[in-house]
Amino acid sequence: MLSINVQSINFVFNISTFEKSQFKNCDFSNILFDEKALFRSKFITCKLQGTFFSSARLEEIEFNDINGRYINFSGCNLKKINFVDCDFSESRFMECETQKITLSNVQFNKAELIKMKLQNTDFSSSNIDNIITDIISLKGIKVNAGQALSLSVVLGIEIV
Repeated sequence: MLSINVQSINFVFNISTFEKSQFKNCDFSNILFDEKALFRSKFITCKLQGTFFSSARLEEIEFNDINGRYINFSGCNLKKINFVDCDFSESRFMECETQKITLSNVQFNKAELIKMKLQNTDFSSSNIDNIITDIISLKGIKVNAGQALSLSVVLGIEIV
């Protein structure tokens, strides 16, 4: 397994595919991973603020202890992804193909989840306050009672 430990980085990856890689304590803020392919890899205790994964293919990836505010996953193919202890506040997840996404203590405050197929994804341990979303993305997701109440407001439902 390739292991990379970077504190500050100022370059664009010319590599188009990463496989069996581990990125630990890296600062990839505002770096472009767009149109890249990542397989069986881990991001651990990384800063990914404003990082672009647009149109990337990610399969069997673990994101653990991630500061990923403003991250952009638009148009991604996300398969077998584990998000653990991540802050994706004000981030963008739009029109992603998804399969087997697991979440544990993920912050999605003010994040955009638009045109996503998240059926059977369990958000109950995560913060989804003030998310921007649509009916397509909410269909079949699992939430706790408090989240269901806040989602009713997002959907324009008035509870009397």
